[in-house]
Amino acid sequence: MNLGRLIDEELGYLEAIDQAETFVGGGGDSAIFAKLQACLDARALIPDELARSRDLAANADNDIERAYLVWQGATEAKKIERAAECAARRLRLLESLKTEADYQRERERCAGQDGTIYWFGMYAWGYDPRSLLKVQPFEPFEYQERYLRWLDETVLRRRTSGMVEKSRDMGATVGALDWVVKHWLFVPGFSAFLVSANEDLVDSKADPDTLFEKVRFQLRLTPSWMLPGGFNLQRDLPYMNIANPANGAVISGGAPTESVGRQRRASVVVADEFQSWPGGAFKQNTALSQTSNSVVKLGTPLGMMNQYATDAHTPGVNKFEMDWREHPWKSQAWFNALPYGYGGSPMTVEAIAQEVSRDYHASQPGQVFKNWREREPYVLITWAELVAYYGQFNLDRHFFDEDGNYRVPVDWNWGRMQDYGQTAAHKWVISHGARPRANYPLSDSFFVFGYLVPPTGAAVGEVQPLIEAQQRRLGFVGEPELSQMSHEQCGEGGVAQTFMDEHGEYWEAWNTDYNLGLPQIQEWLMLMEQTKPNPIRPQLIGRTRLYFVCADEEIKLAFNPRTKEHFVTPSKSDLSFKLAREEMTSYHYPLEEMGKPVQLMRPEKKKGMDNFIDTLRGFATQWGPSVAPMTRQEWHISQLPDALKPAEVIALRGTPAFVETYMEQQQTLKQIELREQRREEEEQQAWSRFMGRPVTHRRYRGGRN
Repeated sequence: MNLGRLIDEELGYLEAIDQAETFVGGGGDSAIFAKLQACLDARALIPDELARSRDLAANADNDIERAYLVWQGATEAKKIERAAECAARRLRLLESLKTEADYQRERERCAGQDGTIYWFGMYAWGYDPRSLLKVQPFEPFEYQERYLRWLDETVLRRRTSGMVEKSRDMGATVGALDWVVKHWLFVPGFSAFLVSANEDLVDSKADPDTLFEKVRFQLRLTPSWMLPGGFNLQRDLPYMNIANPANGAVISGGAPTESVGRQRRASVVVADEFQSWPGGAFKQNTALSQTSNSVVKLGTPLGMMNQYATDAHTPGVNKFEMDWREHPWKSQAWFNALPYGYGGSPMTVEAIAQEVSRDYHASQPGQVFKNWREREPYVLITWAELVAYYGQFNLDRHFFDEDGNYRVPVDWNWGRMQDYGQTAAHKWVISHGARPRANYPLSDSFFVFGYLVPPTGAAVGEVQPLIEAQQRRLGFVGEPELSQMSHEQCGEGGVAQTFMDEHGEYWEAWNTDYNLGLPQIQEWLMLMEQTKPNPIRPQLIGRTRLYFVCADEEIKLAFNPRTKEHFVTPSKSDLSFKLAREEMTSYHYPLEEMGKPVQLMRPEKKKGMDNFIDTLRGFATQWGPSVAPMTRQEWHISQLPDALKPAEVIALRGTPAFVETYMEQQQTLKQIELREQRREEEEQQAWSRFMGRPVTHRRYRGGRN
């Protein structure tokens, strides 16, 4: 740290303190009693605040604005009333303390078992410039009490690390900082190291939102008899270092450099806004690994490309969650108003996902597939669900081989795509997909049945058997209609030539460029038939035209009763498209691409999160394999009225109506065949007159044979 800057900061703090330029002045007992009395006096503001919100609501433009304004007035009234009730309790307590023995009993109570919750209820403070009552007692709500107990358990008892996943404006940061102050007061040798997304957020002169100013704010409103002996509020609150002379406790801070925390030791590291640390915080995470047993990472989801998201999705992580629905001051009226800016700046869908809904996927900046999270229940299906759907049309038998194993029907056109890579960041991925024959329902859709990720550094001779095994497992026969790979490996001496020379396998080059295939994938993901139940999962409405077919035991569709949304459980392996799901959520345009015309924007390709997607783009540029045409008989059946389709007739077996319906079906088929024959004869005669000679070939619509 620059010595000159350190001296300037220290002098600046002393000057600010001398001039009492803080919102609690120089602090001390008189400031405490003044702020408590202000809470009581604030009750007089409630009638005017309620009248203001009612008047505004009466002139609101719509129901959402009206509900928000009513909520705003009622919430301010509740805040003031709660603060006043807490202030009254605190005043009674403080006025009852007369002697040093009284103070000592109170200090012991704060330091004792469950002393953290008691100390917060009686001595912690918060500051919110948005409220009518700016300075209020920090009396924790129920979810905040659980949070404080979690901090005690994590840091003091288990001595381990943890993370806090929070919606914005939940009190997580000020709660952690006041918790630090409480333990600085009562735990000998306690040491806290505070870090945030940049140095100016840790400590900066005259900025009440920095971590250290929040600590100083709390200390200025701590009773003098609770502060360490000899501690001076004007002298002992320097830049990024606050020492307790009575018990050796210290609160220090640092900037989030790549070497942050090295050569330091602490009881706890409070890593605030960890999701926004430079470089994704990967190097800082390593640097802090030996600084303390307890690194507590506070944050709000910001996509998947950072250490915070990695930690959040690590099995067994010690995570405390703060959801906005737990906060008594939040409501659905407040949430509904966020996109419109009735209480602040309008928020985008991505901003709400990031700041409020704690959605790692939707909050990815520049996310290409913005609706992927909502589409997963439509796209990710199991083999059993797929077979059950086609069983309604007596087509399920085509999905099993002679041993009873799942297979892709032999009459579906299939293809394969590969994106060649030889590093951990650029994996080698080979994907297989197929399109239903025209007589199958959903023939407008594309099904991905799996992909391979060979070991890093594998040779063609090692990968070819893996491809053959995958194709046998899926039941593919004959040659693929599409067999393509990344173009850079299709030149002379490339991997494509090795496949041909050594294994007789033909792979041609694709040219996916940067954006080719993305519009088609977006088209596949669009919901269609939005007034109809989903054909495979009737509990959903509408359908997509893209499906990833997963192993039966690897995923399942689940329902979240709190959000009233369906979701797909996490994938266990690549048999349930684990890598694909990670890429679909993380695939994004970097910030430097924002503002360019869409056709010129280049998705991020440096993080190794585009390998499966490149194979999917390869399929999408050609809309997947073509749809195999129907046979002549299949076309005739397709022309039957719904009531005479084979599935409907077979369902009548064993009933008196079966024979009559069956006979009607056969007669109708005969009529369809005769009409088709007459049409073909008429076409032949027309062509003969045009050509001046008889035409003997037959021309079938749709390639029927």
